[in-house]
Amino acid sequence: MLLGQFGSEQDLRYYTDFASLIPMILVAILLSLVVRRATDISLRRTTTLLAIGFMLQVAFFLVWIYYWDIMNRGGMPDVSIGDAFYLASYVFWTAATIPYIRRYRTLMGIRSRVILAIYAIAAAIMVVITIKYWYDAALLYDYSWFATTVWLSYPLAAAISTFFMLALVLLYGYEKYGRGLLANYWFYFLLPVMMIAAADNLNGFYYVLSDSSVPGRLDDILYLAGYAVAIAAGLTVFMSKLDTASLIPSIEEHVLKDGAVRITKGRGVIVEDPRSNLSFELFANLVAPEESDAKRDGYILSRRTPATIIEEFGFRNVRITWIATSAGPDVADPTKPGLMAHAIMEFLSKTKNGVVLLDGIESVITHNDFNRALRMLEQINDFVMQYQGYLIVPVDMKAFSSTESAMLMRNFETLDVPRVDI
Repeated sequence: MLLGQFGSEQDLRYYTDFASLIPMILVAILLSLVVRRATDISLRRTTTLLAIGFMLQVAFFLVWIYYWDIMNRGGMPDVSIGDAFYLASYVFWTAATIPYIRRYRTLMGIRSRVILAIYAIAAAIMVVITIKYWYDAALLYDYSWFATTVWLSYPLAAAISTFFMLALVLLYGYEKYGRGLLANYWFYFLLPVMMIAAADNLNGFYYVLSDSSVPGRLDDILYLAGYAVAIAAGLTVFMSKLDTASLIPSIEEHVLKDGAVRITKGRGVIVEDPRSNLSFELFANLVAPEESDAKRDGYILSRRTPATIIEEFGFRNVRITWIATSAGPDVADPTKPGLMAHAIMEFLSKTKNGVVLLDGIESVITHNDFNRALRMLEQINDFVMQYQGYLIVPVDMKAFSSTESAMLMRNFETLDVPRVDI
């Protein structure tokens, strides 16, 4: 019926190709605009990688159109630069998820892990069946080993990309770690990527059956539907409040529920957080709480450099001091805990409900001793109580003896948050 409306298979192929190309270009443009408007570094970096993935899809279709519609060769070579573009799109989509998987994967609950495991098993079965079927076809068509490897990479790349995206959909959506409108950010892009992946597999099976790309079948419908959903996803994200949007998980309600110790004004909190990453998220939630427009002043003292903290967490209007023995501006010498305490107390005395993150107490202990470091913390805590501020001190309790741990727990509230292994 479609062939009757468009005149010939070649004409239908031509219209289908351009119908796919236009929405892909629109998606790339929309995501580029999101990158320009967003202020959060993590959101900008992630959306940039997703945008590059769609741009590479555009590049592939331009190569496809060159061979099919311009050169009129009736198909592409067994291997071409177009394959590199297309597979690279999955690589960039996967790369967008990796930092979040590495940093926050241990936040995922049992149910999400079970769902993900079921999907992984089902996807693995489909990939094995597809690769077996396609491999037999490659032998029949006398493909070279290189062309065969490239061809068989398509279902594997798609499965890996959708697996990682689904993991983040479960974390941000099902586990409710997402923030605001971006709670469904990964879901917005998982849908089109899964549709494109399904279309890729169908296209491969159709090619095996007919040794050609016949337009107007289910794979083309899935491609067009996937690109339409991607446009909707891009528009939804673009219409979000990008000046305040962030892809950093919101963990505050998760670690403060069910009777856990609350982070309250006027009392320092020792956080069992060896890698400090979740303590930084707690700090972010206190400095700019989602439920209120009121922002608090923040001060970070850390063994991480200011550039690293800004790049990783996007803090722009927060004072950051590097704990190091090197001399220089905004550097706190761990061998001089008195000066460090004075800087924190001065900050608290000049701010209202100021938030302090002291990430590196172990360094102070190493260069002095535990008792001197504890006295410094107690002195700072007195100022926290006096000026109704907040103090977050991430530690690895395994680094302390049982006596030292008991002294910390006696003088400070403790908060055990989910571990993050990087």
